Amino acid sequence: MEVLFIDDRLHEVMSLWRRSGCGASYVLLPLVPFTDIDAVLQLVDELHPDVICIGHGLGSEAANGADVVRALQEAGYAGHLVANSGGGLGNFRQNGANIEFTIDRNPQQLAELLTRLSTIV
Repeated sequence: MEVLFIDDRLHEVMSLWRRSGCGASYVLLPLVPFTDIDAVLQLVDELHPDVICIGHGLGSEAANGADVVRALQEAGYAGHLVANSGGGLGNFRQNGANIEFTIDRNPQQLAELLTRLSTIV
């Protein structure tokens, strides 16, 4: 299973991935700093990740994680979307994004979720 992170805190993503131990069982796709939604859509089209973990703030005034979620859904992304924000699902839902899973930047939650999702991917 291949996992893509959309985030502006790439050092935190790397730490989360290492602490989760997921590298032994899953593939972490290249980390690319968030710039805009079009770049995300192109990256997803090229890499075809099974799971996308999305931060909420993204360090951008032009778009947040909820905007990315909506764009991915409108583009027909069929994989699993996961909130990776300290604010959980609330930030995404307040901004009109329907997202099912959250890991709250927690390595244990990441490992447990990927284990669960790997049985349905």
